[in-house]
Amino acid sequence: RGPMGPKDDYDVNSGEAKPKAYDMEAHARGEEVDNTPKEPGHGRSGTLGELLAENKAKKQEQFDEMVHANRYCPPKAMDDEEEAFLAEKDDERKAAERARKESEKEASNLYRMAVAQQDAKRE
Repeated sequence: RGPMGPKDDYDVNSGEAKPKAYDMEAHARGEEVDNTPKEPGHGRSGTLGELLAENKAKKQEQFDEMVHANRYCPPKAMDDEEEAFLAEKDDERKAAERARKESEKEASNLYRMAVAQQDAKRE
């Protein structure tokens, strides 16, 4: 799809609109089917630049509204499930830290004992 709509609606080489395919489903629903080809920009007034500027202004306005609406909202408080999860992770971290410290302490004690034994043998 290009800026002018579907590629099948407009012949780029000749600059003319192509006829649309007949919509059998719309006809079966009883809708009136308009197969007259549309020129690029049909139903729009102004230049392409004006249309792009208008679309940009609309998007900026929507963005500003969204930011303004969310600016004054306080952050969501944690529920009990989230608190329990974080407490569990904190407990796991503390347990791992304790195990690491105990392992280091044990390794340090073994090293000291080995050094003391070697010193005792030298004497």
